Amino acid sequence: MWSGSRDKTILAHDATSMSVAFSLGDQDAGVKSLLSHGWFVWSFNMKGIKVYTAEAVWRAQMEESMRLSRELEATKSEMNKNLDAVS
Repeated sequence: MWSGSRDKTILAHDATSMSVAFSLGDQDAGVKSLLSHGWFVWSFNMKGIKVYTAEAVWRAQMEESMRLSRELEATKSEMNKNLDAVS
């Protein structure tokens, strides 16, 4: 299930738990309307129209996943350095 809002985000939700599965990120303007049809999600915002396909959605999710993975690794490294400094 999809949701869009004036906070400029589009979110994909797990229909069973209603938890957020992933975000398509900042849409540059408030989202006025969404239309999901087949493999496409159409986003209508204050500045224009964007169309996402299944591949684009997958890529957006993978990019976010990779960013979070890098952030996690950097945090682990920083914590290990702090632990070594204390020892």
